[in-house]
Amino acid sequence: MSATGEEKDLVDNLLARSPQVEADILNWLADVWQYFLESGLYFAGGPADESTVHRLQLIDKAQALATMDNSLAVWAEANRISAHVMNASERYKEATKFYDLAIQQLEELGDIENAIRTRLGYGAALMQSGSYDLAIRVCETAKDWFSGNGDDNGKARTLINIGNIYHRMDEHARALQFHLEAANLFESIGNARDWAVTSENIANVYTFLDRFEEADEMYLKAFEIATENDLSSLAEQAQYNRAYLHFLRGRYSDAISAFNELRQYFSDGRSPRHAALCDLDQSEIYLQLNMPADAARLAMSASEAFNSIGMAYEEAKSIAFRGVAETQRHRYQEALEYFQSSAPIFESEGNEFWIGMLDIYRAEVLLWLGRHWEAKFLGESALNNFEHQGIAYQQGMAMILLGRVAIAMEQDSEVDRLSVELLDLIGKKNVPLLAFPARVLCAQISERTGDLVEAERLYTMAANAIEEHRSYLHHDELRIRFVDGKETVYEALVQLSLRHDERLAFGWCERAKSRALADLLGQHLPSVAAHSDTELLDHIHRLREELNSQYIRSRPEGGEFEAPPVALIEQTEQELEAAFRKLSDVDAEFGALFGDLPASLEAIQRTLSEDITLAEFYISRGEVILFLLTHNSYRVVRRLSSLEKVQQLKQGLQFQMQKFALGSEYIQQHHSQMLEATNLYLKRLHENLISPWIAEVNTKKIVFVPHQALHGIPFHALTDGDSYLIDQFQIAYAPSSEVFRLTMSQSEVVGSEGMFIGFADENAPLIDEELKRLNTLEPDAQIFSGSNATRSNLFDNAVDIKYLHISTHSYFRKDNPMFSGFHLADGPVTALDLYSKSWPLELVTLSGCSSGVSSISSGDDLVGLVRGFLHAGAKSLLLSQWHVSDEATTELTESFYKHWLDHNDKAQALQQAMISVRKQYPHPFYWAPFMLLGAV
Repeated sequence: MSATGEEKDLVDNLLARSPQVEADILNWLADVWQYFLESGLYFAGGPADESTVHRLQLIDKAQALATMDNSLAVWAEANRISAHVMNASERYKEATKFYDLAIQQLEELGDIENAIRTRLGYGAALMQSGSYDLAIRVCETAKDWFSGNGDDNGKARTLINIGNIYHRMDEHARALQFHLEAANLFESIGNARDWAVTSENIANVYTFLDRFEEADEMYLKAFEIATENDLSSLAEQAQYNRAYLHFLRGRYSDAISAFNELRQYFSDGRSPRHAALCDLDQSEIYLQLNMPADAARLAMSASEAFNSIGMAYEEAKSIAFRGVAETQRHRYQEALEYFQSSAPIFESEGNEFWIGMLDIYRAEVLLWLGRHWEAKFLGESALNNFEHQGIAYQQGMAMILLGRVAIAMEQDSEVDRLSVELLDLIGKKNVPLLAFPARVLCAQISERTGDLVEAERLYTMAANAIEEHRSYLHHDELRIRFVDGKETVYEALVQLSLRHDERLAFGWCERAKSRALADLLGQHLPSVAAHSDTELLDHIHRLREELNSQYIRSRPEGGEFEAPPVALIEQTEQELEAAFRKLSDVDAEFGALFGDLPASLEAIQRTLSEDITLAEFYISRGEVILFLLTHNSYRVVRRLSSLEKVQQLKQGLQFQMQKFALGSEYIQQHHSQMLEATNLYLKRLHENLISPWIAEVNTKKIVFVPHQALHGIPFHALTDGDSYLIDQFQIAYAPSSEVFRLTMSQSEVVGSEGMFIGFADENAPLIDEELKRLNTLEPDAQIFSGSNATRSNLFDNAVDIKYLHISTHSYFRKDNPMFSGFHLADGPVTALDLYSKSWPLELVTLSGCSSGVSSISSGDDLVGLVRGFLHAGAKSLLLSQWHVSDEATTELTESFYKHWLDHNDKAQALQQAMISVRKQYPHPFYWAPFMLLGAV
């Protein structure tokens, strides 16, 4: 319960009294018990809160009175009260000492009933301290006494304790039996308070038995009863457990949001234990989402908190999670040290499950370090452990680890054996979370043995599992990070499908690119949803929820539990597949969007007008592949170049561009040599990436879709030695074909005028001049410069306009791309700021230096200002790829706007501007830094 002024007054009154004789002391102790009853502390047994320090003073008072009187009766009551306060304050080991003393003293006095009732709290404290066997013996003794004396309420409360202990021991089915029996007793005697406690316990067990709907109903029931009866601690616990249920159901974003809210609530002095549990559970989520830095931070916070309140099991688990996080960060020695630190705690508790998990974790690190025999020994130890415990998920993980070790040691017969056993395991056992890593490993093995059909089948199943789980991530950052380390699956599928179906290969290529960004842009197509069948959408939502409930069931800490049959999961998958097909029949584009899959090749081709060719690159296993699309044709160009060669040429080109930082004197002296060297690299890149296919292109425009190392290459400036590509074609860029389709599909911008905003400084003195010259082309446009170029003027006026031109310094934060931004007079505007804006704009121009620089994250997603503006609603962006010349930029942007505002064709306007500026500034550094990204 939370502290109140009324409770403080009650405790102050108790502390102010000074009984002297035994009778008065016993009356004072009885009044303390009455305080427990009135405050709800007795029933809730609740977590520590801001009143804990105040309440703990009662222990000192009780012990002082017992010392003064020194009678057995007073000592028994003083120790019983001390034990109860310690237990309610989450100081479990200290509580067990007082409980032990109190029970002995009560039995010596012949007060068997109170000795038995004291065993209820004693059993709970023993459970929290990890002494499970003793806790069960203590509670069984109490249960037998209550049964023999017809005390159904006492018996039911003891059944709750026993059920909780078995639940803590991962024997969930057995725990449920005790809780259900307790529930029936509480219902029959009308004990609403303890029925609420039992409801929550039943919900906990349902969760671990993967009966999520029933668990959710019971948590809500517990919350309602607790709220009605002013049991705030129990209500808080129900909220926490519902947050964890979100995680188990795969609703990671909902879980993280809930844990963040609860942590703040619990950290406000209410419950250090629950605040630490929020850290621990959120750390586990971040580990699954490949966010090791965040996971390590929370795991460290949790371990410190659990250490301070004496919860050894949770402390050890937090330390182990810290080790897993360090493994993901490739800090292997640190990881081994954390695993070594947590091992003695688990061993002291006899926790075989976590001993086996540490073997797997350590073996993983040793495999990375090339210590194969040690990794094999630990993997086999873990496998034997989990086979003995009958835990399928961890058994499979140990087998996967051993398979990777066998591949590294080139033990082919062992590899084949483990592959067969793994597929047999996931075929017989319903462990969906095991299916992805098992199928990836078995697919790799099939490739090694030349069974490419089986390899493609297994990779396809693995990719579908990725899609299923990422669909439940609501936050953009989580979706980006989730695919980290999974790109190899798509690379393999592109390679394998090219053997027999080039269109399928393109589909896999698109599923690997900028998916999170495409999800964001899909939010700008609300009109599409209106055409869809709402009843069908509701049906799909329900099926996806059911399927994900079954997938998430195979938790990393799962024990023996009753699992839904494999046939049920297969039936749900088939129903969901059929529903998506039906939705696609109603609205193909929305069906793809709702299913979290890119649109089909045909849908993308429909976006392309007759004057556009889309050139999409994909790098698979070191090979540069090109998918060439027009509105009525499709072709794949293989083996354009090796990744290594492209990287070398790109680095050489970047080196030449960086020479412009050496100063004007150096540039004047070496201009011709710099131009010649730069053109040499541009020509070689053209030979490797453009020459093999460019003769086939008969459209005016080419939209380039780079991949991985190809981002940052100025394709428009590549040359065949006689002319640059921009001389022949109007060039634009896109992160993926799907993103290009979505930008082209956005509604027409209704605004008619534009806005020019810029902030000049000593490094860019011509910005004011640039804005004035642009304003003469569009006199009706809004213009903000100097001290008027403020954040508020931007945010307040960038609505109902057609385009936005920003002239100022941009910067990219590699350590945290969301805080990349540009400077205005009163401070920076970051990508994070843009996420809260809705600016449907035809064009955003960032004419400062390197405004188009983005981090290429996992899944080839662009992260930085580009992402922020596209999310805000910009259809196109005009961005620079390197540091620009103020003079040349002013000429180029003025020429661009003149042609665009006259002819309404952005790609053509940029082409003409570049050709025009090149007459005065022949080096590509001056005329080629800008790229048009998005709709043309």
